[in-house]
Amino acid sequence: MLFSALGGAVVDRADRKVIFVITQSAFLLMALFLGAMNYSGTIRVWHLLSVSEYAALSNTLYRTGHRYFLHQAVTQFMPVFARDILAVGAPASACY
Repeated sequence: MLFSALGGAVVDRADRKVIFVITQSAFLLMALFLGAMNYSGTIRVWHLLSVSEYAALSNTLYRTGHRYFLHQAVTQFMPVFARDILAVGAPASACY
């Protein structure tokens, strides 16, 4: 909820495919960071808290862009099935 307004403003002004690549890369880096810290045995609570904040921001950008991109891609490339696909809420990766 905290990042929703920021996420909407960023998604409206930026290319949605670029946002997908950036957010997915951020999720990958966060997972690698937590895995490396856990493997080395140096993970602390503040590591988890900071990663959860970055994950919340990335998820806000991803989800906001996902809705816009899904609607645009489905109505353009599959107009016959657009109503059914949008009702189900298919993942954006299925539209690439």
